[in-house]
Order: sequence, then structure tokens, then C-alpha cells
Amino acid sequence: MSASASYSAKRLHDPFTVYILLNEPLTFRVNEILVALRQDYPGLSWSDTLEFDGLVDTAQFGLGLMVADGGEMREAGPISFATLPGRCEVGWEHVLKTSFNSFPDAAQAVAQHVSYLAINVPSLDGTLAARFDAARRVTCIGAIFAKLPICVGVYNPSADLIVSPKGWVEAAATAMAAKVPYLQWISFGVRPVPDGGTPVPVTVQSIGLAAFPGFEVATLKARLPAEEVLRYTYAGCAMVMEHGFEFRDGDTLGREAGGE
Repeated sequence: MSASASYSAKRLHDPFTVYILLNEPLTFRVNEILVALRQDYPGLSWSDTLEFDGLVDTAQFGLGLMVADGGEMREAGPISFATLPGRCEVGWEHVLKTSFNSFPDAAQAVAQHVSYLAINVPSLDGTLAARFDAARRVTCIGAIFAKLPICVGVYNPSADLIVSPKGWVEAAATAMAAKVPYLQWISFGVRPVPDGGTPVPVTVQSIGLAAFPGFEVATLKARLPAEEVLRYTYAGCAMVMEHGFEFRDGDTLGREAGGE
């Protein structure tokens, strides 16, 4: 198994994490978030009582837990809210390039934020249904914070994306409709691969899909317009996410009659 394959398989065991970027520190109690979730996203079931109702302050080092009274939530593993003083420091240059088309103000959001909150939601198992449920839960929890005027962006490290607050709220609504918010959960890397021929071949690879089935989808060195290669790669992701499709050697995707 290659190193990349090992990494993709590992993603099935990782929790889903999002970072809420804030332009000022925020203080809240965990139970307040539970109440807001019941109100804004009643289609999701949540345990009735919490073992802890801790105070979380993003200006300080801390950890808040959403754990059912008497044990873990039956609907999800222990959900955590982690904070550290100051800004979220990651390799923003690459993330900003990935995010530019979907969120042109991403660089401004990074520059403006002075505080942040990390939200972690594990899945009950590695099945596609369980992974979707955990991703939907972290998206809805993040949307509670994205609705605040002090939120300037949501960083989704799984997809190397910064998403606008409005876009993240839209993602929660899409996920609650049992649909996949592709623009917020998955990004696509587009890379020309010059080989001396024309048109120049293009490789397109998904970023973030592996968190669901345990692998990414890539279209390698296709001598087609980048937009068309992107559509094929997107279609491959949709076939996996929406229909549980399994690709095998020899499978084809595209126009039957064309030389491509």
C-alpha cells in the first residue's frame, strides 16, 4: 500500500474538524450550543442532558465537551470544543489558493481573525453513512457559530478550504436535506502537466473525499479542457458519495463515442 493510500485509509478514523475564525474572542456554555442546535436543526437527534456544561472562552486555553449525561452520546462520539489564545496559525498560503474561487475574501478573513474555535466530531464507525452523519453534525455545529456577526470564516482542513460564514450556513442546510455540500466539504486541485503536446494535459484530484470512503478521486493527465476534467472528477466523487459506487480497473467515465 502506498503512503498516500495509507493516509487516505486513515482518514476514515479521523474526527471531522472545523475551525471557526473570529474577529474577537467568544465565551459560551456548551449547553447553549445544544439548545441552539435543537432550535435551528431539529432534524438531528441530540441527547437530552449533558454530563458537563462547561464554560468555553476562545481567549484562553480550554476544552469543552458535549457528552451525554451517563456516557457518550448514542448519536455521535464525544464532541469537543478546543481553544487556544490568539490566531489560528496554519500554512495559509496553500489554503488561500485553494479557496480563492469559492471565497474571494478568504485572505481578508485570515487577516481579520484574532481568535478561533476548533470543533471535533468523531463518527460512530467508518461506514459512509456514519461518516456523512458526523460531517453533517460538525457542519451544523459550525453553522451555529457562523451565524454570529463576529465570525469571518470557517476553515475546513479536510478540504484545504476556507468557507465564508454564509457558505457554511448553506452547507448545513444542504446536509440537513440529506445532500452533499460539495463546495464546502470537497475541493479540487487542478494541475497542468506539460508533456510537449497540445493541448497541455491536466490532472485534477479531489481534496477531502477520502474522509468519507477512504480514498480520493483523480483524473490523471487528461488532454481535455480543465473545466471538462473537473466535471469528470466531480462526477466521480458524486457517484461515490451519492450512490456508493465502487470503481474497478477498466471502468470508464465520459463520452462513449469520442476519442477522449
